[in-house]
Amino acid sequence: MKTFLRQVAEALYGRYGDEISSLNILFPSKRARLFFDEALPDIVDKPIWQPHYTTIDELAREISGLQASDPIRLVTELYKVYSRHHQESFDSFYFWGETLLSDFDSVDKYMIDANMLFANISELKTIEGDLSYLTAEQREVISRFWGTFGHEDSFSEEKKRFMAIWTTLGPIYHEFRATLMQNGMSYPGMMYREAAEQIKSGVVARDAKHYVVAGFNALSESEKIIFDHLAKVQHTDFFWDYDHYYLDSKEQEAGLFLRENIVRYPQKIEMPYSYDSFSGDKTITIASAPSNSMQ
Repeated sequence: MKTFLRQVAEALYGRYGDEISSLNILFPSKRARLFFDEALPDIVDKPIWQPHYTTIDELAREISGLQASDPIRLVTELYKVYSRHHQESFDSFYFWGETLLSDFDSVDKYMIDANMLFANISELKTIEGDLSYLTAEQREVISRFWGTFGHEDSFSEEKKRFMAIWTTLGPIYHEFRATLMQNGMSYPGMMYREAAEQIKSGVVARDAKHYVVAGFNALSESEKIIFDHLAKVQHTDFFWDYDHYYLDSKEQEAGLFLRENIVRYPQKIEMPYSYDSFSGDKTITIASAPSNSMQ
């Protein structure tokens, strides 16, 4: 059976021929690029230039004008901001500082309102009206989470420390982003959010590049805005890796995000296979391995 990337290579070369060299192909990882490069020579029978490759990070950087910084430098800058609010050694902060940086990255990639996210129980009733975009089950989870804290007078030392940190996360987030902006630094989520906001404001113009987006699955809110721009403004072909076995059945979680992606970003170029490999006959080979690591 031919791999998905082999099928994408055949479809693109069948449509564009030697002009495949002018395409800008966007993969979710650099590893996919390597396998695509292995598949392409098996299809082409003469020397041609390689396509241009890019990643979602590189595209966000190009649109936003921001440059992602070294993770260690980012944690160090985050500690400087954190130290304005709490007394803690850098040694004890560093490891959970990486987690905090990852959380801030997710806040930006999913275009979340940080002030709302980091609100505490005393503000829950105030922001309840702003939670209408959540399902009833999600609102119930939030209420139960804060409900476990009880009244502030009964807080244990651990809960008091948690609340002391939690109530400062909003200001820390904003101060950290402002510091990075001032110093020409950023983390990936910050680039994504800035790129998405520039697209929404209409300042990103069309360019002459022809994009191909292949092999993505779950998309963050900022990625959807970037892909919306590619779909509506740029000349872009989308390819989705799926099988009807899990795509057509809503009970199959594997097709959850792909069902939305295929409708939102239709695949214009027909692929030369039926998307039904799961239901076909299989050849299974069992090989023994002396250990889990060897396996």
